[in-house]
Amino acid sequence: WESLAIILYLVIVGGGGRALVNREGPSGEVDLARIGQVVACVVGAPLMALGMFRYLGRRPALQELPEGRSLWTVGFYRVGATVKTLRTEFRTLGCFYLGYAFWESSNTAVVSLTGAYVLEQLGMTAFDFIIIALLFVLCAIPGAITSIKIADKEWLSLKASVAGALVLSSVCLFFVSAFVYSSETRGIIYAVVPFLGFANGWVYPAQRNLL
Repeated sequence: WESLAIILYLVIVGGGGRALVNREGPSGEVDLARIGQVVACVVGAPLMALGMFRYLGRRPALQELPEGRSLWTVGFYRVGATVKTLRTEFRTLGCFYLGYAFWESSNTAVVSLTGAYVLEQLGMTAFDFIIIALLFVLCAIPGAITSIKIADKEWLSLKASVAGALVLSSVCLFFVSAFVYSSETRGIIYAVVPFLGFANGWVYPAQRNLL
């Protein structure tokens, strides 16, 4: 459902927004970004409110608040206790979680920086970025299906599956940094994005299975 929502959003903003934007160049891209923000707020806010106030509802506390602790500080205390336990009793698991934190952050950073890289470094338009994002999301779907098949058929171990997805993603990023860095080479990005999207779709089910 998340992938479907992203695809619909890109189609609406890319198709409908482009039809409404009359200005060319950076001004037109700013107008398209504004339309995207309006669509996200108009559609997202009511759905978020519906989920929070109607479907989420009230539920009992999962744990009792320890005596002498405050809601403001108990979260930090529990994180500290968990880190201490991992460091003293489960060092291997602690190393895994540390790596997990780094690769999760790196994936988020890549997604966040892609727009600026495509627009500023490669000199592409906002519509080109929408096409790239759409291609990325579409290729993530077969990546996720492949990840599930790998786990079901036991073609790779859980750790090897995660490692394979991360290696593919890293190779794609190194390729982009080495060969796709200017307006003259920007067309190559369309050949790399499907593999990057496939790797992104692959890694999330794989890491969930591993956890």
